[in-house]
Amino acid sequence: MVFEGNGIQTRTSFIQAFSSSFHIVITDGWPAAYENAEWSLTIAHLEQMGNPKFLPTPAFSIGKEIDLNPVSYAGFTGSRLPATGYPQKNLLLPVQKAILGYLPSYKKPQ
Repeated sequence: MVFEGNGIQTRTSFIQAFSSSFHIVITDGWPAAYENAEWSLTIAHLEQMGNPKFLPTPAFSIGKEIDLNPVSYAGFTGSRLPATGYPQKNLLLPVQKAILGYLPSYKKPQ
């Protein structure tokens, strides 16, 4: 499928059925012009994929690209699998701190 908005073309493909198990599922936000909730990722889809680790990429929208709250899924929180969500966010924190530390000294090129 091709979506156009604000002069940008986005190509998106959807899988109708899962033929094997997956280790991790990483989502991305839907194109702005796409609104078909029938394609939302559900707990049932994750079960069909073998209950993989789950990493929804911000900014995600519950009720759009995913139809579940990530903190209710064990593959995100680590309640029965090694967690992906919180450890990934913890690894991001030093990067965010470095950027914030750099900004006060940044001088815009003339």
